[in-house]
Amino acid sequence: MRNFRPSVVALFLALITVPGLVLASGQPVHSIWSTKGGAVDIQGTLFAPVLNESVVSWQEGSGPAFANAKVTVNTNGTAIVLELNLVTLQGAPTDDLVQGLWDVMLDGTLVCSACQGFAKGLNNPVGSPYNIDVSNSFYRLDGIITSRFDY
Repeated sequence: MRNFRPSVVALFLALITVPGLVLASGQPVHSIWSTKGGAVDIQGTLFAPVLNESVVSWQEGSGPAFANAKVTVNTNGTAIVLELNLVTLQGAPTDDLVQGLWDVMLDGTLVCSACQGFAKGLNNPVGSPYNIDVSNSFYRLDGIITSRFDY
């Protein structure tokens, strides 16, 4: 979990240690984690990620939901860091899909603020793909689920 933001760790610990608070609505809660990436698309250019650290945590129905992905790619010897953050949930999350508005940062610079996007393939088992797609695939991460928690 190196390099994960403290807020990610705090949310994860809250979901694990205080499930009664989150489950008050009776809706299922899920969390997927990834340290493997399949591909990254940045502004129409496809890259193989060097490093992927991402998490999506959500409750079916009315939410809440949290998503953060931080991916490093190599562009001709230069590392670029793409970060995707869910800032506003839109619609009701399902077992497989979280939709909302996302902030996108490249090397710490905000390049897309409150852009439409989604995370899907979230109900897949460990070892299977999922993706985060923002601004009609202008920014996209295809990752591999390396761990998951469902309750």
